[in-house]
This record gives sequence, C-alpha cells and structure tokens, in this order.
Amino acid sequence: MKQTKSLRAGTLLSVQRALVGGIIPTFRLISVEYSESEIKIWVYHDGKIDSIEIDEFESMVITEVVADFPYPEKSDPKVDFEFVRIDYPDKIKSKGLPVYGRRERT
Repeated sequence: MKQTKSLRAGTLLSVQRALVGGIIPTFRLISVEYSESEIKIWVYHDGKIDSIEIDEFESMVITEVVADFPYPEKSDPKVDFEFVRIDYPDKIKSKGLPVYGRRERT
C-alpha cells in the first residue's frame, strides 16, 4: 500500500513538474494513468495535431518524466504518451487522473 501511494505521488508530481512551461493553448486536458509497469500520459488536444507539437511535448515534458523514472529494466515504470483530438466544445471522456485542465466555458 505504501509503495502504491508513493508511486501515485511520485507520478503526479513528476508529470505536473514536467508540464511547467510545456502547456500550449490547444491542450484542453492532460491526464495520467499509472501502474508499477507503465505511466501513460494522455493529451487531449483542440484542433489539428501538429507533429511539431508532439515532438516538442516529447522533448520537453516526456523527457523530464523519464528522467524521474529512468530504469524500466530495474522496476521503474515505462513512460508513454498519446495525443487525442477532441475539439471544443465536445465533451472529454478522459482516462486516468487529470493533471491539467484548460478553463473552458460550459
């Protein structure tokens, strides 16, 4: 149980710290799922997903998270991410725990 709480706190803090300076206006919501074997970051995007945005997110945000969990071969979780296009005002049915949410009018 303690390890699960520690993994939860470590994962959420890692992702939130990595997102500082990495958020762009087209990100509607970012959530994270985690287990002892994998951390999956979901980026819910408004509008066309540009490959440059994906590359920048990977090089800035994902690199920071991987630095906190560098050894998947030694029981650190593997880090993965996926961009999902859901244009505003469509409702987002997110996976995992939210770590960022854009303010939107409802």
